[in-house]
Amino acid sequence: MTGREEDILIFMSYATEDVEFFNLEILVDRLEYEKGIQKVFYWDRDNKLGYSIHEYMIKNIAKSDKMLVFCSETSRASAPVNQEIGMAIMTNKLANKADIVPIFVKKSDIPKIIDEYRGVVFNENFEEFIDELIKKLTGHLPFNRNYKKLITEVKSLLKQNSWTDAIQKWKEIHLFCEKNGKKAEAEHAFQWVEACLVLDELQRLNDILIQFSRVKTDESFVIRDLELANLGLTELPDTFGKLKTIRSLNLTRNKLKKLPESFHELELLENLELKENELIELPPQFGHLRYLRTLKLHSNKLEGLPLDFGNLFLLGDLKLYHNKLKFLPHSFGQLKSLEYLNLSTNHIEKLPDSMTNLGQYRLKEVRISNNPLTPQAKQILDELKRKGVKVSM
Repeated sequence: MTGREEDILIFMSYATEDVEFFNLEILVDRLEYEKGIQKVFYWDRDNKLGYSIHEYMIKNIAKSDKMLVFCSETSRASAPVNQEIGMAIMTNKLANKADIVPIFVKKSDIPKIIDEYRGVVFNENFEEFIDELIKKLTGHLPFNRNYKKLITEVKSLLKQNSWTDAIQKWKEIHLFCEKNGKKAEAEHAFQWVEACLVLDELQRLNDILIQFSRVKTDESFVIRDLELANLGLTELPDTFGKLKTIRSLNLTRNKLKKLPESFHELELLENLELKENELIELPPQFGHLRYLRTLKLHSNKLEGLPLDFGNLFLLGDLKLYHNKLKFLPHSFGQLKSLEYLNLSTNHIEKLPDSMTNLGQYRLKEVRISNNPLTPQAKQILDELKRKGVKVSM
């Protein structure tokens, strides 16, 4: 977003082991989306800029308006976290107790030096937590929450055929978006309402997707890149697989519990984002998406993966953290192109023996913290370490 004088800068202090638990990657995106927040200093993203961690602290804590401290047993013992808190307290700009905000599950996890500071409890309901945090930081509810409320009101008016009132409400949305610096949302507000209405009724899908989605096309005007995030979708039509030319598909932050069986017919799909839905399982033949390279399935309710999942031979980046996975299929060891794998915060006890094969292919990093791993699973991970794979347990 464009910086303004009143926009605040936020420094994130945390232990690396807590990144998945607190869902920091998503949290940073949501914070920077809000009016009143110019930038979040997040080391796991910014460390590619060439600074050492110490240089990063000195450079950015001094100019930050707020510091978020993500508190856990691990962070209490973290030297960098304690050093960051000490720097913040000594900085005039962060001298006020309201400027350092502990984020915690248990109050006993808050470092003693800031245990009297007013913080925010990390709620199991991530949306409620974000609402409370943003309100504390900016003094207003998140843009998305107000935007969705207005969208819902327009949808209700449209269903009642109250077109005059609906248009008046749409103007209200338009002004609200512009006031919050959300030009794209202002331009698409009414179109999004129409898309939601028709998609809810599962009618005229292809026409609506082409007309109302942010679609990038090549010279022959076929759909290549399809953006359907934040539409409140609860299901997709059985005919969805007919959109065979799609290469990139974003269905983030909807309410999908399952995908249609025709989904595997999206044969050219390369990038798929399904994070922050309510998926319990993936459809059969999901492994037919043989050109898939990036797959983001984190923050769902997946309990298992299809048996043919290992047929995704080109898959390089796989995010499955914050699910309810209990096991991985034997075919998982066939993912020859896999480089980055995140399985943190699931219910995994055992791993397939075939997973050791990944160490001789391209695998560089596995994150699998917050799982009840058995000795069998740890033995497999140790074998991957011996083959040069970075493993975080």
